[in-house]
Amino acid sequence: MNKYKMLLQNSYLSLALSCFMLCVVGNYSLNQMNPKQAIFNDAGRDPDAFLTQVTAFYLNKDGKLQTQFNSPKMLHYYSGNKTEFENPHFLIYTKNTSPWHIFALHGQATYGIESVELWDNVHIHQDQGKTNHELNLQTSSVTLHPKTQTANTNQPVLLIQPGYQVSATGVNLSLKEEKVDLMSNAKGEFSANFLKHPEQ
Repeated sequence: MNKYKMLLQNSYLSLALSCFMLCVVGNYSLNQMNPKQAIFNDAGRDPDAFLTQVTAFYLNKDGKLQTQFNSPKMLHYYSGNKTEFENPHFLIYTKNTSPWHIFALHGQATYGIESVELWDNVHIHQDQGKTNHELNLQTSSVTLHPKTQTANTNQPVLLIQPGYQVSATGVNLSLKEEKVDLMSNAKGEFSANFLKHPEQ
């Protein structure tokens, strides 16, 4: 009898916990998909969700902010689990340097944020910090990998830093390690002061 009572109490406890979790998840979903911010397409036609004024965060395994994403308008398509966004702005945070800002007019992600395609007026910027100079990179399109903090393109690029600018075809960026590898046809223009004092 006591054993039966204990099992019954455990069942009620499990049921109560399940209901609580459903309420929490339901409340979270409602907060995330506010009717004023999202419109759903019940017919299943593309797009199936529409959001505005989006801000999202990605934390690393230690719980520290690694990536922030902002977009004034985002569309989700059921087919291919594709997400398109307008005027995306990514902030990539690293341990020892100023955050990287990545802007574009358009962007698209498929199946999460493992890989994000950005195009039209792509601008990658990093403010001057304790261990780095200000950096600006312009190109027409780039593939960003937020989780590994890398980016690459095979399109023409223009790299600008104080005292010089370099044009090239293609670049591989390791934002975490502050490595910029220009792929080919690199041509530079340097100021007289930079040539005299390149370390400054």
